Amino acid sequence: GRHSALSLKPVLRPEVQRMLLEEFYPPLNTMSVPSNMGALKVMASDIEAWQNNQSRQKIARLQTVASVLKNLSSVSRIQRTIEIAAAGQLTPDTTEPAEGAESEHGDNDINDSENPALQDKDEDDV
Repeated sequence: GRHSALSLKPVLRPEVQRMLLEEFYPPLNTMSVPSNMGALKVMASDIEAWQNNQSRQKIARLQTVASVLKNLSSVSRIQRTIEIAAAGQLTPDTTEPAEGAESEHGDNDINDSENPALQDKDEDDV
């Protein structure tokens, strides 16, 4: 600024250039516009490369999340549990259907061995 210790020395442009080079991957190279020293020019190819890299990273993150969610429990298991719960066939404090009740799939129980969080408590734990 006009009253700063660095009067007439550019501050913002060099900082933006540094950020585009050091904080973006791949780096975005800039050029000053001769007719306007406060403006920066970024090559379209650099922006495209950066955008493609961002897309690849986003896909990789989404695939990681999908993999984690897939491993939590199978879709069919969740659907069966919802069907049994909606039919009011779950006994209190368990994921087992009430005695004699069947789901649409003909199963009268849910395999709790797949998910330790859904297993019945041992009598010692009660």
